[in-house]
Amino acid sequence: MNKIIYLIFVVLLFNVNSFGKIFYDMDVDFNLEKGEIYGKVKISSDKKEEVDLSTKGFEIKGLDKKKFVLIPEKPVLFTFKRRFHSYSSKNIITDEAIYLFDNWYPEINRLAFYRLTVNIPVSFVGVSESEEIVQKNNGKSKRITFLIDK
Repeated sequence: MNKIIYLIFVVLLFNVNSFGKIFYDMDVDFNLEKGEIYGKVKISSDKKEEVDLSTKGFEIKGLDKKKFVLIPEKPVLFTFKRRFHSYSSKNIITDEAIYLFDNWYPEINRLAFYRLTVNIPVSFVGVSESEEIVQKNNGKSKRITFLIDK
C-alpha cells in the first residue's frame, strides 16, 4: 500500500512541476451605443507552453495564428473586438447594462491566472468572480481590476 501511495505522490508532483504558470492580463473598454467590447490582452508564462486561442466571433489584431508557443520573457500581445447587440444573446452591452456570460473574450485552452481590468460608467456596478478587487473612480467612469485564480 505504501508503494502505491508513493507512486501517486511522485506522479502528482511531476505533473504539478511540468506545467508553467500562465498569466492572462486583459484590459477592457466598451462602446455602449454600438454594443461593442474592446480588449487589450497580454499572455505570458514562466515556462515554454503551447497554447490554443479560441477566436471564433472575434476581430483579432496583432496575432497571426490562434495556436502559439508562450516563451518566458516574451509575452504575446494582441487586441480584440466583438459586438453584442441582441437581447437574444447570452451577452449584452447597452447603455443600461453590460452582462457578459459566455464567450465574451478570446479564451485559451489552459488554466491561467487572470487579471481583468474594466472601464465602466460610474453608475454601473462591476461584478466578477475574483480573489481581489481594486477600484478607482475617474470622473465619469471607473476602472475596476479583478484578480482571478483559475
